[in-house]
Amino acid sequence: MDRLPYPLPGKRALVSRSLLLSLAAATLAGASFAGEQLLVSGFSSNSVTLYDGGSGSFIRKLATLRGPQAMVDGPDGNLYVVEENRDKIVRFDGMTGARLADFVFDDPDTGPDETGGLDGPTGMGFGADGHLYVASFNNSRVLRYHGTTGAFLGTFVATGSGSLSGPDTGTTFGPDGNLYVPSFNNNRVLRYDGTTGAFIDAFIPGQTGGLLRPRSLVFRDGFLYVASEGSHQVLRYDAVTGAFDSVFVDVNVGGLFSPTGMEFGSDGNLYVVSLFRNSVLRYDGTTGAFIDVFVAERSGGISAPTFLHFIPEFRLRMTATNPPQVGEDLELVVSGATPDDAVLFGFGTVAGDLPVPRCPGVLYGIADARRGGRDRVEPDGTARLVGRIPARLSGRTFLVQAVELSTCRVSELVELVIP
Repeated sequence: MDRLPYPLPGKRALVSRSLLLSLAAATLAGASFAGEQLLVSGFSSNSVTLYDGGSGSFIRKLATLRGPQAMVDGPDGNLYVVEENRDKIVRFDGMTGARLADFVFDDPDTGPDETGGLDGPTGMGFGADGHLYVASFNNSRVLRYHGTTGAFLGTFVATGSGSLSGPDTGTTFGPDGNLYVPSFNNNRVLRYDGTTGAFIDAFIPGQTGGLLRPRSLVFRDGFLYVASEGSHQVLRYDAVTGAFDSVFVDVNVGGLFSPTGMEFGSDGNLYVVSLFRNSVLRYDGTTGAFIDVFVAERSGGISAPTFLHFIPEFRLRMTATNPPQVGEDLELVVSGATPDDAVLFGFGTVAGDLPVPRCPGVLYGIADARRGGRDRVEPDGTARLVGRIPARLSGRTFLVQAVELSTCRVSELVELVIP
């Protein structure tokens, strides 16, 4: 790689020999913005799509997957997504949203099926033991996988146990530590021992309260909320006894038709996917009254949405590939950026807040941040800054942070101590 006297847009950013500060350039800004974003699985659009968590406006398509369904946060801080039509569980970096290696999958180059017979996965959840439990819709069982490696550990709920037929996206562990599974084909919610997988009971017997084709399950404040796709309602049950309480959201209220995924937001309201309306609707979390259409119909190209999940705002990840040393090149690498976008690097010495121009509400974590370089993002989502550390910087400490220009996303704050 040839060294350039200054960074050029569209090329690998190379900073001059006075690298970490020709900081005399224009003062920047960017940094600790802890917003919220919404992910929606589009089953027919084969997409996981990202929306603003406050306004519901489309941001970008996070990934292309064949028939995505449930999404959960793992104990490692990463995001796990079901890919039903490929019988996979896919892992994404929980900070940046970058796709990582597949977590549960069948290697086509080996004889045995590493998934243990996973067929049409829909829902999943991490147990108290840290392992992953996945609903296998087509053969009506729940399988268990190692929470760190994804290796198959065995069948947790046997095929058809307790009359299980079509375990769906809402498969989750309840407040009592037991596993609750929506049995889609026979209109009930079944409960299994959270340690052994043994059948306990039909927590919600068939069609109780008008339940038809249950999808998502959400426990909250002593109630169990069930998305009843077949009756086009959100139904509420006692979380201890399973007794029917009420219709929380009725058919066609706010345009609700075929509810699938749902989740309570940080504002306390209930967000519900309306499958055949291709939208996300918002309801009062206490009364169930309609508030608004949060994600507009087919926004971002979404089609047949089945699941939603709120997450902290994705950020950029920045790392130094080698320890800083006087007289040697230092390479800083940003990952999880948007391909073909531009990333700007800033340096400073004082921690603090500094507003990012043209990015309302976004702050840099460096009070005296100054421009240190710029790079165009590669197809793999990475951008780099490379430069040599001059002797005069020995013994000094610097803060560095990056901001993606089009989205205002920022990286974590990295401290560089020059020996």
